[in-house]
Amino acid sequence: QTWRVPLLVSWSAEDASGGAGGAGYGVAEKAQAVLEEFQQRGVLHAMPRLRGRRSQFQHYGRLRESLKRHITDQPWVFFSDDDDLWHPKRAEEYATAIQARPKQEPVVHSRIHLTPGLGPRLPLTATAAQVTQMEADGLLRVAISAEEEKPGLFGTATGEYFDAAAEFQVFDDFFERHNDQVIANQFADIRFRTHLLRGTNRVYRFLPRSASGDDPHGHLPWMYFYDRPTMPYSTPPGQEDLEYVSDELPDPKRIAGMRQTLDCVLFQLTPTKGPLEITE
Repeated sequence: QTWRVPLLVSWSAEDASGGAGGAGYGVAEKAQAVLEEFQQRGVLHAMPRLRGRRSQFQHYGRLRESLKRHITDQPWVFFSDDDDLWHPKRAEEYATAIQARPKQEPVVHSRIHLTPGLGPRLPLTATAAQVTQMEADGLLRVAISAEEEKPGLFGTATGEYFDAAAEFQVFDDFFERHNDQVIANQFADIRFRTHLLRGTNRVYRFLPRSASGDDPHGHLPWMYFYDRPTMPYSTPPGQEDLEYVSDELPDPKRIAGMRQTLDCVLFQLTPTKGPLEITE
């Protein structure tokens, strides 16, 4: 059964630099107008704007606080970006996996992870059917997770956190265990994936049903697709990076890339049993 549920929206934007309607009429004002229009239609409820740039997980944390005030049972949470594509049966497949899992396992995870590979970029008007056709033509990269008796350093399975769905308590626990600086960090998503997948009898991996012959075309049952190039974890060097400039490492950009790669690895290696806190 399909239910129409208004979307709860957390949003942020920089302040405009000038007067309304002039050169300073910026993203915040335009976004506010759009949100008000759809709020009047009953499509969404927009929370008050947060000023300045905020991370994805800072918005998740804000939505989590609102949900905690209103939920009466144990819902499940799964994830998406507005410019990514879902398989039409994604929600149905995850709901089926949640029902099929052993009850003590609070996370379900699709075995199939689809990435752009070397395929052509899709237009903004692309549909799920086009992704399916590109996969069938061998233009996309498909990774299939296997059971691992001894999980590696980075948890279990191939994929990213949007390949998983979790009980709300697991989602909530991530914010309880990590301080504000972790939540604001650019690698919070990697840390969250580690939080989801580490632990004994924690993850139920499922192969969507079309993989077992339900799909008459024989296509692999991808669930989620994001069309963007694989980019290195690098941002412009800052003052901290300049402190390491030497004859052996004269390039601040290389230092910034090395330091951020190390941060990424550390975010995954740090034990998940206790709280993780960083100071900057």
